[in-house]
Amino acid sequence: MNCSIYLFGNFGRGITLYPNDYVKDIFKEFISRVSAPTQLIIHRDGAIMNYGYIRKLENNHLFGICIQVNGQSLTTINKLFEVFEDITTNVVVRGDIIQLNRQGNLISNIVELTDKSEEVERIVNYCQLELEKLSSDCQTLPPIDYSTTDNDVSRFRDSDNNQDIVNSSVKNGYTFIYKAHDYDSLALSGYRTILSSLNKENEANRRAIKELNSQLSKLKRQKKQLNVVVGLILTLFIASFIFFNTIEEKNKDIESKQKTINIQTSKNSELANENRDILSRQYELYDAYNQLDSSYKRLDNVRKLLNNKYDSLQGEYNFLVSEYISLQAIADSKQRKIEELNKRLRSSESYPNDYWRQQYNSLKSDYDYLKSTKSSESYSYWEQRYKRLMFDYEKLYEKYSSTSEGKRELRRR
Repeated sequence: MNCSIYLFGNFGRGITLYPNDYVKDIFKEFISRVSAPTQLIIHRDGAIMNYGYIRKLENNHLFGICIQVNGQSLTTINKLFEVFEDITTNVVVRGDIIQLNRQGNLISNIVELTDKSEEVERIVNYCQLELEKLSSDCQTLPPIDYSTTDNDVSRFRDSDNNQDIVNSSVKNGYTFIYKAHDYDSLALSGYRTILSSLNKENEANRRAIKELNSQLSKLKRQKKQLNVVVGLILTLFIASFIFFNTIEEKNKDIESKQKTINIQTSKNSELANENRDILSRQYELYDAYNQLDSSYKRLDNVRKLLNNKYDSLQGEYNFLVSEYISLQAIADSKQRKIEELNKRLRSSESYPNDYWRQQYNSLKSDYDYLKSTKSSESYSYWEQRYKRLMFDYEKLYEKYSSTSEGKRELRRR
């Protein structure tokens, strides 16, 4: 899936964005329309689909994630919610950007995203891995519907018909999907429940201790009254007994809760370590993939060079074949001429010696031309043909010299 990842939010000093580029106005528009605790805002901008997820935090702070998909649209809104919620859980567990307070509510831990640049990079990479789950739920983006404008808005709940939401997202400028309940992943919901329960128990214990302290103060004031000294002592004893028993029970209760917190913290640490190991393995696999991809590109370039060299050699081969055919025709012509001379000689026709000299010079000229212009393979072939022609010529010359006309010609020379 061809997409870009953005993190944005408002942590008390206005909008903060990573990476900080031309899309800042889009996220300002997203933030200005926030109403539910969590919501999905889809904005179509030509061939680009923007899928923004915004989560409300304490103190009116906001945390958001946006993916920009080029040329495609997503077809399952519920799965998109689940992916964004899993990513948010991962961010909360790390606790560098947002975290849970004692009441189990989400709070921001930074003012600007640039305060935790390494964590932001890790979240972006983690988002890329999580979004691969949605690769099979993509479809080609349909053409723009000019019956609507970029400012047309449609609003849905997460429980509305999925296809209606998808159709609206590719047709209208803005589509808002609100989710008021069950917006935490199971892991995050568990953390929040445990923290909230422990906090309530601690608050109850504090109130009990405060009440006992109030009663103790009252008893101290009553101690000053002589007429109720005995009653005061008795009351103080009973109150002290109850107080210390209560304190002991509360201490045991707090101790038990503290053990539960320690166990849960240990489990959380183990899960975080496992998560880091998995991320490390994913990075190793990603590096291995990059190396394989580089090797493939390098081999592909070598293949292209070899193909070009093959095409060049094929052209040279075709040219040599053409030259060979041409030279073969010339050699065959010379062969026929010698055979014709041989035939005439056998029929006792006589020729002057100058005629044979001309034939020799012609053959010699052809041989020198072939020798100077052809390759070593062609030269070797034609050298053999020339030697055969010269052999035939010398035989004809001997036959001619044995005739009376030939002898007279040689005497004149």
